[in-house]
Amino acid sequence: MAASLGTRGMNILESLVGRRALWRLGRLIYRHARRDGHNDPEINGEYALHRRLALWAQRRGEPLDVVDVGANIGYWSSHLLESCREASVEHVNLWAFEPSDEIRAQLTERLQPPPEGYRITIRSEAVSDAPGRAAFDASPGITGIKHLLTDSMLEGGATPSVDVSVTTLVEVLEHEKIDVVDFVKSDVEGFDLSVLRGAAPLMAERRIGLFQFEYNHCWISTRCFLRDVFDLVENLPYRVCKVVPGGLDAYDAWHQELETFFEANWILVRDDLLDAFDVRRGRFTASNTFASDDR
Repeated sequence: MAASLGTRGMNILESLVGRRALWRLGRLIYRHARRDGHNDPEINGEYALHRRLALWAQRRGEPLDVVDVGANIGYWSSHLLESCREASVEHVNLWAFEPSDEIRAQLTERLQPPPEGYRITIRSEAVSDAPGRAAFDASPGITGIKHLLTDSMLEGGATPSVDVSVTTLVEVLEHEKIDVVDFVKSDVEGFDLSVLRGAAPLMAERRIGLFQFEYNHCWISTRCFLRDVFDLVENLPYRVCKVVPGGLDAYDAWHQELETFFEANWILVRDDLLDAFDVRRGRFTASNTFASDDR
């Protein structure tokens, strides 16, 4: 009865405003409840996490080691460095990866010179799950959507490509003599799962503190799912969380409601850091709705 009345009410509302307007309103409400708003780092929780990370590093009193995979022109890295400087973090080591020569030139210009006590290394490799060589998008211009190219993407020659060197995070930590990296960020337009898989041996050894990655519609073209991430860390000491305004929401397990390909930032948090970063635990109910335990 209640469902029938609800349907009648929605039919009346649709007759008044039209189906398209009703769709837009429903999508707005749904995305807000999911914390899938505009992908603006100033309001989606990403830059707030920078400030939290900087304060944590300052209290810890040790150098902060960060790896930025898919650094592009350096907005993310430069904001993190500024957050650390404002929090009086004395030493930061940053390794930024950007395969595009054109974009890497702007990245280098943006990040130089670093503040005193901060060391920045800019590398030209792509990062994936196996070392070697691979095709990379060589379209002209400065964009944030360049990425590795699969064989199917290369078919027809619609996208110009360039051969680039590929490394893994295991190789990076070995080459750079990094014992434990505090924070990894991956933004590689749908190839993030490959970066994560390449880092799995490090996570098994607890050698990564936090691993942030972007999830969006680009994952469709690489045939990847958020569920793959949950499967990857099932037996590893990490919790899958979502970066949201106000903090981090933790998910105990994958749920079909998560697989929307809406753009969002997710993060793996090592179990000993859950309290330090005020991770909020939550759950799905039988009605397929989620809320953190404190809301």
